[in-house]
Amino acid sequence: VGIGTTAPNSTLHVAGSQTVKRTATAIDYTILASDYYIGVTSTAAARIITLPAAATAAIGKVYIIKDESGGAATNNITIDGNAAETIDGAATKVINANYGSVQIITDGSNWFSF
Repeated sequence: VGIGTTAPNSTLHVAGSQTVKRTATAIDYTILASDYYIGVTSTAAARIITLPAAATAAIGKVYIIKDESGGAATNNITIDGNAAETIDGAATKVINANYGSVQIITDGSNWFSF
């Protein structure tokens, strides 16, 4: 499929820009299946971002979680797998660098960062 092109170079070829859903939170937040980019706008305290169930999100679902406040080195942002689901084999993934971010993808059972 080509969007903005008559000669696509891959299964989906977009010759143009992209707009994605941005969710901003200044408190702990449980990600929705419809979310994509989650900006943590306040790290006045440590924050917990909880992932949805991997099966609900569907195989290949990607989320981006970003410290937009620049305070994660002092007050970490912890990304928590849903129930027993893991992130790279661990229960949580921590953003502990100012303005740090994590991209997460699911295989339908667990989560992996990249």
